[in-house]
Amino acid sequence: MPLLSTSFIFNTYNKVRNRYLLIIGFVLNCFNSFSQTAITSTKGIQINKTYLEIPFDVGFGFNQLPIFSASNNETLYLSPGGGVNVGLRLLYRMPSIEYSAGITYSFSSLSRTVKNASASFHRFIIDPQVKLILKLKNGNAINPAAGVGFFLGGKMDIDGSKLTAGEHDIFKYNTAVGGFLSLEYEWLKAEKVTFGLGLRYYTVRYDLKSLQVNSQYYSVTSVIYKFKVLNGDGLDFLFRLRIKV
Repeated sequence: MPLLSTSFIFNTYNKVRNRYLLIIGFVLNCFNSFSQTAITSTKGIQINKTYLEIPFDVGFGFNQLPIFSASNNETLYLSPGGGVNVGLRLLYRMPSIEYSAGITYSFSSLSRTVKNASASFHRFIIDPQVKLILKLKNGNAINPAAGVGFFLGGKMDIDGSKLTAGEHDIFKYNTAVGGFLSLEYEWLKAEKVTFGLGLRYYTVRYDLKSLQVNSQYYSVTSVIYKFKVLNGDGLDFLFRLRIKV
């Protein structure tokens, strides 16, 4: 497989960006519709309270791995970063700082769906974080945050068994430790409910633990470097719903 060119990387970035911009526009429209009917409160964001948070994030990874070549010479890629993230968090909010921890299931898929092949990257993320609460006069807040991520159960599944001389490869990766920075705008929609929108940058490296080819285990020393150590860096768009408990 030839190395990716600079033009391919930029074209890939544009395709991924456009896909998620559509999702972001839809979610923003839903939030705006809700704001027209929600019960407002003059109390602002409440402090010294425990919240349950439901995160839904979408993003793109900086490392695009070429996996398959289509019949029209199009390269299909998979990224160990980005994708879709869903999870659950518990947080405690003080006057100017917030502590939280949660677990997230994250998955990435092949850049384009094809009938005779597939590829995906799955992982679980436990990410304790500390967030500053910069409260605004209108009761909303701007929240910068930093934290550590523990990336567990990393698995890359590449199934080309339906192709001529194809095979089914499963790469499993060791638990990895990374870090992230985020910036969020949070606003009150009802007395006990808040919404947040933001961006998060994260960095992580995955080291290969095991390799299966057609259900047979092989030595990881035989794996080429681009699959042996994965760059999982990425940028996510954050959508957060918080409910006071």
